[in-house]
Amino acid sequence: MQEYVLKQVATMYFRLGWPANGHNGSIIQTSYQTEELRREVIMLACSFGNKQCHQEAATMISDWISSNRNR
Repeated sequence: MQEYVLKQVATMYFRLGWPANGHNGSIIQTSYQTEELRREVIMLACSFGNKQCHQEAATMISDWISSNRNR
């Protein structure tokens, strides 16, 4: 089942990716529907063991911990 889910979400995961930062460090705006789809696809990809998803999540958490943002 895990391989099936990963295969089903792979195309959308690589197409949507993670939210991108703009030139001034702010998140680039996309539609609400696109953001909801992105969240679901990332959640599925990470939950079912996509290695790139795990690496990106770990990098984002590490960056957040080492910064003073949202503390």
